[in-house]
Amino acid sequence: LIHHALLTGQFPIWSNKIGIGTPLLADPHLSFFSPFSFILYISPTSYGWDIMVITKAILAIVFAYMLLLRLGINPWLCAWLAALYTFSGHVFQFLHHFHTNTLVFAPLCLIGVLDIFDGYDRRGFLCIAIGLPLMIFGGGLLDVVLLAILTTFMMIFYLSIGIEDHTDSFENRCSR
Repeated sequence: LIHHALLTGQFPIWSNKIGIGTPLLADPHLSFFSPFSFILYISPTSYGWDIMVITKAILAIVFAYMLLLRLGINPWLCAWLAALYTFSGHVFQFLHHFHTNTLVFAPLCLIGVLDIFDGYDRRGFLCIAIGLPLMIFGGGLLDVVLLAILTTFMMIFYLSIGIEDHTDSFENRCSR
């Protein structure tokens, strides 16, 4: 429907062909603004579908590998774990669905959070500024909420470590 609307020069805000009408642009499950969807808008064939799925798989492996390297894991083990993440049951089952539009970019957002708390603010904010909108536009809103919960716990953890370190240094300064 979206491809047909774009070919006829219409912006696909609403569809009269589904039920009594349904919003296309506002439906998060259609992932209208996902970069993976643009592949299908350009080529709505089985080849376009194959390119979309392969692109998702490659990006998922690359971003998971980068996150695992960022955590300080052995590079060979990172490669295996990134492949296991990408081809795990949840991710692989939904590789052709909109869920993986968000799961592909989740490791990029987690890299950003780690970078911010380790003092690499610009790189961290850049990773989040790229990853989070792509997750939101990807259509898997539940995955975005789960990432927000995970990020909240990560921030609490990092802040508690930072507060302890700050308290120790404050006590050391007071004892002098």
